[in-house]
Amino acid sequence: MLAVLLVNMALGCCGYNEDITHCLSTRTPYLLKDIRDPTLDHFTVVHAELVQRHGSRYPTSNDINAMNMMAETFAENSKITWKNPFPMEMEGELCDRGKQELFSLGKYYKGEFKKLFYGKSLLNINVTATFKKRTQDSAISWLEGFYDDEPEKKQMVIDNKINITVVPKDKDTQLYFHKNCRRYVEYEKSSSTHKQSNQYAQMKLNETANRFIKAIGMTDIDESTSKSLTQLAFTAGAHEYVVFNKSDGLLKYFNIRDAHIMEYIKDLETYYTKGNSSELNYKIAIPLLDSIINGLKLAVVNDKNIQLTKQENNILGNSRFAHAETVTPLMTLMGVNIDQFALTVKLNEAKKNQRKWNMSKVSPYSVHFMFVLLKSKKGQYYVRTYFNQEAIVLPPCGSEICLFEDFVKYYGKITKDFDYNTFCSN
Repeated sequence: MLAVLLVNMALGCCGYNEDITHCLSTRTPYLLKDIRDPTLDHFTVVHAELVQRHGSRYPTSNDINAMNMMAETFAENSKITWKNPFPMEMEGELCDRGKQELFSLGKYYKGEFKKLFYGKSLLNINVTATFKKRTQDSAISWLEGFYDDEPEKKQMVIDNKINITVVPKDKDTQLYFHKNCRRYVEYEKSSSTHKQSNQYAQMKLNETANRFIKAIGMTDIDESTSKSLTQLAFTAGAHEYVVFNKSDGLLKYFNIRDAHIMEYIKDLETYYTKGNSSELNYKIAIPLLDSIINGLKLAVVNDKNIQLTKQENNILGNSRFAHAETVTPLMTLMGVNIDQFALTVKLNEAKKNQRKWNMSKVSPYSVHFMFVLLKSKKGQYYVRTYFNQEAIVLPPCGSEICLFEDFVKYYGKITKDFDYNTFCSN
């Protein structure tokens, strides 16, 4: 049954699965996997490092404003009535689905690492988030799930009797690095950076836009406006599903082929802003990778020192809650989900269907990395890396169980002597 589930998920957005709700790019909800890793039974779990995107959320203010204008356009020049269901006061907030995603993931990882964390102090976990409230709320939901089997600690989380470290926006180079790097901000805004995604939209959206505009009864609308409106309607429909579990809203005007077109537009955009098309996209994540390495190294030192291990404030885990703009560059930096070909407008259909760089799969809401330090019975340390709950093989490792020394040596070369402000021309 599990094998069938994983195969279905793998094929979800390559033309085989007709469920449009699995193909919403970075707005795709997270599907919890009902799996367990028996490998952990053969090791002692020593430490865990989490990097977690926030859960499913309401649209942000820019999208809400655009949707308000779209609703007015529909009212003036279409046969449908659509009222924007997303109030501005909820912009960017976690929705119930997002809270449940994080709760379930916290509960899942507590089950996997119970021997390490059960009965330990709240002080044994460092929790950090960005200045955005949705990341802090994600941390709380995750911790509620994590301590679901320890009612007193869970209540402390609910009562906000926990410490979540929030670095000021303009000082955060570990979780909000994409907005604090001057070179990257300028690069991301450049029209040339979005050339491929814009070209693809112009080439491929004609049929979708014509069908949508006809279906809603709009008249006297130019081609450019119809395409923009169609993309916005798809975005609004995606949010209707995410927030309200409503698949018969604006999404009903789109089919799976339309979803694949929208997906690839977004994949092109993210490939040229977060992928390996430019080192600027991923080197800005080096401070984050460095903090992960340092956390693992410190854990080894502490584990070898019995006195440190017994201290109440011995850090057994670092949990970070941030954004897609945090997790995806880290993924690229670490060499995960990298294609051997560039994503372009002219990429053939076969390679499009083979691509790993598919945001619906690798950057849904609640996407995350979990780095786990393990110790064998012989005292050898290893790193096991999970991406969205599944153990993966990293470039320096050769298998899903990676020698700690190999992990640190390989990624340490990447982080060595890196100066964020110099690189970013800040």
